[in-house]
Amino acid sequence: MIRAKHILEEYLTLFTRSQFSTPLFLNPSRSELRELGDAIRFIADSSQKKLYAGDANVVVHPDITKVLNLKSGGPTQLWGYARRRGNQYVLTGSDSLRHKIDLRDLYGDYVEEFFGYDWAWVNKYVNINPYFEFVKNFMETTQIRHSNLPREIPL
Repeated sequence: MIRAKHILEEYLTLFTRSQFSTPLFLNPSRSELRELGDAIRFIADSSQKKLYAGDANVVVHPDITKVLNLKSGGPTQLWGYARRRGNQYVLTGSDSLRHKIDLRDLYGDYVEEFFGYDWAWVNKYVNINPYFEFVKNFMETTQIRHSNLPREIPL
């Protein structure tokens, strides 16, 4: 018997800042992602396998949590910034994770727990592999305190 996993793809709301607006999507399809432009901000929740996304030029992560009434933070969430490269989006930065890694002498348990979760499902929407590889290599090769992980990695 073949069982298909059904992932809910849903338009959630229209977020507006000044004269600009962006749709906010839950687990967006490829065509919905293309509607968001060349850069997106997203929150991926590993505990629920949900990804919320909007146009990075309009919305910031706290906007997403407020408008959608989401609990914010925690090691089960990846707050990311991704740029479109060809036909896919590639994770280039995560301010929330960057802060925890730069101060991992204080947040070491958080970072370890974060990387213990399954994040592979996010690759359906955003290629996270280059960023995760960069971050893990960075942590292995830098001093713990004030390591200054770049805000965005080059692609």
